[in-house]
Amino acid sequence: AVAAMAREGNDIIFDDVIYDSAYFRSYLDALDGVNAWFVGVKIPLHVAEERERQRGDRAIGHARGHFDLVHCHGQYDIEVDAEAHSARECAAQIVAEMNRLGEPHALAAARAR
Repeated sequence: AVAAMAREGNDIIFDDVIYDSAYFRSYLDALDGVNAWFVGVKIPLHVAEERERQRGDRAIGHARGHFDLVHCHGQYDIEVDAEAHSARECAAQIVAEMNRLGEPHALAAARAR
């Protein structure tokens, strides 16, 4: 659905925790031909665990169980540090990097592997 909306000219921000390589491959297939940026939002494990506890609607242990899996899918176009920066600051960094880089390359590189 995200790829279809993007192909119709909509600008979309799609957020997912990709901890399964099969999901990642399905995203690569679905987004083929879409000008999609792959952005890594990173935080230390202790911060992820604390946020998990604070939310109150998450099964405790998922953050730790998925931590090593979510960033193993290759290079990102852009990475931000969500511990050191607010969501607004991260968004501003992403926009600035998109403008600086001009075009995304990470998903095409992942497809080539």
